Amino acid sequence: MRTPASRRDNGGRPLQDGERQKKNGLYEYRYYDANGIRKSIYSWRLSHSDPVPKGKRYCEALRDMEREIQQDLNDGITPLHSQKATLNERFDLHIKGKLNLSDSTRTGYIYNYNKYVRKGFGKRQIGNINYSDMKRFYNELITKHGLKPNSMEVVHTILNPVFEKAVFDNLIRKNPCIPAMKEIRQMKEWQPKKVTTKYAFTVEQQMAFVDFMRSNSDYSRWKNILTVLLGTGMRIGECTGLVWKNCDFKNDCIYITHTLIYRQWEDGTCGYRVHPAPKTKAGIRTIPMMKEVREALLAEKAYQEQHGTANTVIDGYSDWVFTNRYGTVLSLSSVNDGIARIIRDYNEMEKENAELESRDAVLIPHMTTHQLRHSFCTRLMEESINNDNMIPLAVIQNLMGHKDVKTTIEIYTDVSEKLKRKALEKVKNNIYLGQVNP
Repeated sequence: MRTPASRRDNGGRPLQDGERQKKNGLYEYRYYDANGIRKSIYSWRLSHSDPVPKGKRYCEALRDMEREIQQDLNDGITPLHSQKATLNERFDLHIKGKLNLSDSTRTGYIYNYNKYVRKGFGKRQIGNINYSDMKRFYNELITKHGLKPNSMEVVHTILNPVFEKAVFDNLIRKNPCIPAMKEIRQMKEWQPKKVTTKYAFTVEQQMAFVDFMRSNSDYSRWKNILTVLLGTGMRIGECTGLVWKNCDFKNDCIYITHTLIYRQWEDGTCGYRVHPAPKTKAGIRTIPMMKEVREALLAEKAYQEQHGTANTVIDGYSDWVFTNRYGTVLSLSSVNDGIARIIRDYNEMEKENAELESRDAVLIPHMTTHQLRHSFCTRLMEESINNDNMIPLAVIQNLMGHKDVKTTIEIYTDVSEKLKRKALEKVKNNIYLGQVNP
């Protein structure tokens, strides 16, 4: 315990080591931080029982702050009262140090941070953010901004490592994000819905979709790209980002080397960018052309030779395989709209025909480009099941551009369950389990 000094404040109370009172009544406490640098804190109140002087803002009592500082120094923590870094500053420092992030991931993190954190909560000093503050902020994201579980997880994924680094840097003792998010996840109304298998076309639905699309001239401009999507399993950004040099008609293969994306970027502008690699390194791959895919690509090439090619240049790329009527690249929304129109018109026709023929209609549910990708993978898995023509999962994984084979298996749970049953059926005679009692 420090010994009271002979110095006293304006009220005659003895001041302890490091304490002094200025002529205007403001108290100061001087101390040395863990690095030997002298710091000062100030307050209009010496103890918690002192009133705030008239005309002054409320402030924490000097000796209360002193106790916190001494505890921080004893624990090797940078005292909060001398630590001025805001959450925004710590995030900016964190994101600059994440050299292994892809451009799209980095842009997504910055976009979401700026949207939900920077203008308000991010201005607070990180050392003064506790569990209750964090939980209150997370609750506001749900109640005021309407964030759903997936979006909340994104924000948490962004903030959690920022606070973790603050712990490692001895700026704070504990990370308030972890217990706050844990409690959010336990809320009854916040329990995530059961993950269901992502559906794909059934064989019957795919046949109906393709035949209807090919027989109707209204969809002639969609026929080629939808054929390529269904026949390659490419992600939409890989497909719309194709340039003609990616198509090798001599060896009948397509080289996936980059992806085209549209989003808001760090400078606030929206537009297309080409990423030199697809979603993951595993996305860089070669896909053999099936006969129908080759024909669709050649048909698209012939169309461009007659009507002109796209002259849009994006990050040095041009000579796009698929273009819109304005001569620029196709967007995800336009392709999904095309799929939706085909399905809508088909379902209307099928309902009428089924009623006239007194049979059940073969209707097609809502589909997107991603369901077309799922359908391609599902057909490969079904081939292994139905025709005893086992396609190695590693081959399917490579064709899909999945980083981990678990992704290939887990996404197509229903098909993989059938595949496992088929495998056991094939080996059951070789697994001796003894005679079952009658």
